[in-house]
This record gives sequence, structure tokens and C-alpha cells, in this order.
Amino acid sequence: MKPVLITILEEAKRKKVMFRYSALSRYSVGDHEDIDDWGYDIKRVIEMLDGFAGGHVEFLQAKHVNKDNKKIVNIKRLKSDLQDSYWQELEKNPSISYSCDPEFEQYGITIGEGDLENITSIDEEEAVEYLFECDGYFEYEFQNITGHIQDSPITHEYQSEELKKVFDIHAINNQWLGDLEDLVYQTIS
Repeated sequence: MKPVLITILEEAKRKKVMFRYSALSRYSVGDHEDIDDWGYDIKRVIEMLDGFAGGHVEFLQAKHVNKDNKKIVNIKRLKSDLQDSYWQELEKNPSISYSCDPEFEQYGITIGEGDLENITSIDEEEAVEYLFECDGYFEYEFQNITGHIQDSPITHEYQSEELKKVFDIHAINNQWLGDLEDLVYQTIS
């Protein structure tokens, strides 16, 4: 039986759901060089979790990843996400430009074009949240493995309804725990 972490990441890969160690957590501590592209690198996620004694693993469907900069969401997803908070600005002038360059620590989003009064610049902290948006995540804690069958190193998870339709973190974790319990009781019998 494979560990729950590998089970979940392999299922994500099979369902074309990309993953990485939390970009926001690396950004918030100024560790820009460890902001990874969205992808399917299970070894890298394990390396990051091991290096930081746990943390968040993020998920995003491949169709939402920017093809030119795999660290961020694509423009269609970005516009959709911005619509809730910036609908008036987007209605006036739907042009969006953005930058995300961890090497030079530059992140930004601008809505509109032309004269300054027609432009809305989103501050860096907020821009990063939009650019690094994910559809789901789980928190992984090594120390939560206590030896009890019901314990999982996944201590908290979230997923959007859209993601849940193709990839359900909670269901995979529960299935894994059930399989583990069955295995233990079969071994004891």
C-alpha cells in the first residue's frame, strides 16, 4: 500500500490536476526561488514537505494554468477571479496586464489601459493571491502520524466544487484510511 501523499498526488496526475508546494507560503517568507511551476513532480513536493516539516500542497486543473508562465493561472481564470472584486473596472475597460517574475521578485496586475484615470493597479500582496490562486489544497503534517489507524498526515483540506467534480481530496484520503484499516484488520485476523 502506498503512502496517502503519493496516492493523492498520483490520482491528481491521472486526472490532469497539477500540484506544487504552496507558492503563497514561499512568497510570504521571501523565498521566491522555491516558488515552483504547476506540474506533476511528486519528488519535488515530497522534498519541499520534508524540508519544511510539512506544509500545504496546492492543486489546480491543468486547463487553468498559464502556458507561458506555469507559476500562475491563465488569463481566462484570472479575469474570472477578478470579476468578483473588480467588476466595475473590468466593465469600463476589460484589458488586463500582469507580471509574475519570482527571479526579480516582481508581481502585479493592472486593469485598463490608456490614461492613468482609466487604470487600476492592484497592490502586490493582493496580486500575488490572484496570480497564485489554486482550486484546492491540503495541509500535510508528518507529526500527525501517531500510529492510530484513523490518523492521517492530512490535517486540513479544501477544494472548489469545480475541482471536486474531477478530483476529491477528502474522498481519496477517506478511501485510503479505509483501505489501511482493512489491511490492518486482515493482518491481525
